[in-house]
Amino acid sequence: MVTTPKLTHPQGKSQDSLPLSITVDVRPVVDGKIQANAFADVTIQLGSLGFIQVLGFSVFDSGSGCRVIPPARKGQRRYFDIVVLRGEIGRLVEAEILREYEARARER
Repeated sequence: MVTTPKLTHPQGKSQDSLPLSITVDVRPVVDGKIQANAFADVTIQLGSLGFIQVLGFSVFDSGSGCRVIPPARKGQRRYFDIVVLRGEIGRLVEAEILREYEARARER
């Protein structure tokens, strides 16, 4: 779990800050027919406001390094993102997924 500095409450309604923590559940893939090496679910705790849970990240581990792919749905010609995480939150989520994936890989 990673804990980051507090974020300012949206729309400036309050001077209170919003604590943020990210929890990741990584599950290695054991089926050789699936290209992904692992799947991950992410929970972003937003203090008293509740949480956001994003299910279905994929982790691909190739010789050139690991990549995290956000959940997507298949269209007729391509895949479409279900969720988009931009900026610092996207970097934090990706880093935490990779950290947890690498920790699980060392356990095996």
